[in-house]
Order: sequence, then structure tokens, then C-alpha cells
Amino acid sequence: MYGIFASFRRGSQLENITLHARDLSSKISPSIARILKDAKRTNNGRKHPKISTLQLARTKRKFIQQGKEWPQEPLPPLNLKPYRKGHKWEEAKAARKVTIAENMAKMPQMIAEYREQVRERREKYRKRKDAAKKDPNQPEYVQYLLAKGVRLADIAVKLGTQNKKAKI
Repeated sequence: MYGIFASFRRGSQLENITLHARDLSSKISPSIARILKDAKRTNNGRKHPKISTLQLARTKRKFIQQGKEWPQEPLPPLNLKPYRKGHKWEEAKAARKVTIAENMAKMPQMIAEYREQVRERREKYRKRKDAAKKDPNQPEYVQYLLAKGVRLADIAVKLGTQNKKAKI
């Protein structure tokens, strides 16, 4: 729990809270000031307050129900919370979304280009295969066999020439 009733280890924070309680005591009724003073924890945390947190909450509720003003607890000092740097991907997230949107807009064109390339590759393969079936001595057939990974010596055997210096 933050504020006047919290137990802090650092002396400066405790002093700030104590000073705040003193400032409030001049503005509020003496009975509330006494309650706030008794509810304050000590710096080492071993000595317990005279009024527990639950009792203090009940007293505060009664005062508010009677229409009397209860002082607000001071907020914790902001410099105690460390500044987090964050991650690199968080900084690049917006730019990445823009890039993704641009690429998705180009996607139909990219798919059409890819399909055209595949179509051309298949057409070229079919032409070589058809040419090879017609005449095995044509250079297209040799290129077809080389593309499949057949060795030159095996090609020479297939063409019917045992000599490796056959016209290829």
C-alpha cells in the first residue's frame, strides 16, 4: 500500500511522507491528524503501528459517511519506477505493418508473375521432351538428358556410339 501508511526502506521517502502528514495536520482536524500519526509505520518495519490498516480504513469510511473531509494519501514518487527501454521489434512494428500492407497490395501481381514463370518452365520442358521423343540424335534430346543429370558416357551409350568423342 502506498502513501502515509506504507513501510519504506529509504529514509528520504519516509521523510517526504512524514512532511506531507505534518502539512495535512495543520489543515485537518486534530483527531484525524492523531489517527494518521498513529497509523504510520516505522522505517524498519519491526515496530507495528498503533492503529491497524483495517481500523484506519473503517475510521476513514465513518468520517466520509459523516460528511467530514479525509486527506488524500500522497502518490508514490514517480522516480522510483524505472524507465523501460522496450524492445527493438516494438519500435519497428509500425513500419513493418506498412511494409506488409504494401506487399499484400502487390500480391495478386506477384502470384500472376509466378504462375507465368511456372507455365513457361513447363512449356519449355514439354517441348524438349517432345523433340527428344521424335529423334534421339537431335541436340535437344542431349540437352534434355543432361538436364536430367545423365552422364555423357551414358548418353553416348544411349545414342549407340561407344566412342566418347561422338558428336554431341
